[in-house]
Amino acid sequence: MIIENNDSIFWLPIEEASSVQSLIFSKEAFDKDSAKTWAKKHGFKSGVDEKEGTYRMRQQNPKKFAIMRTKSFGKGIKAIIGVS
Repeated sequence: MIIENNDSIFWLPIEEASSVQSLIFSKEAFDKDSAKTWAKKHGFKSGVDEKEGTYRMRQQNPKKFAIMRTKSFGKGIKAIIGVS
């Protein structure tokens, strides 16, 4: 999976049967609008669940996955990757 973030490209070495379950944006690096903009620009759903210190955007139901791992997408962005 390749994700572009500003001027950088991040390659995530993850299993074939995996996909992004949720995106997590740090409030220190993003405000709500910029997090939504980033998600939309990169083809993700942008519905926001606001938590203390983060904005979370669920992409898929977590019950779909047997294993989940958190991976950094770069400064201020993490993804929960689900493996079926």
